[in-house]
Amino acid sequence: MYNGLYVVPVDAWDVLNEATATNGVRALLTVKGNLGAAFDVSKTTGGSPDIAFEAEQRLGPGDGFMGKVYGHANYELGIGILNRDYLSYASYVSA
Repeated sequence: MYNGLYVVPVDAWDVLNEATATNGVRALLTVKGNLGAAFDVSKTTGGSPDIAFEAEQRLGPGDGFMGKVYGHANYELGIGILNRDYLSYASYVSA
């Protein structure tokens, strides 16, 4: 948080800098509530939700085991900007 405004880091921008051999600073400024996330879990023909969830506990010796519990889920997720009129973007990139 900076002066009451939300600051959200995006690691993908660092990956872009590394891939293009550049140094850059990018920032988004928007009003509260303008970044949205939605998910969709549609129904199957049998009426049950079309979502898969699996939990597995691995008990064997070695890496990845030792009683750890792993989970996997399947659903559709979308993240986006709700109104582009309330968004400002700044970028500085140098080679």
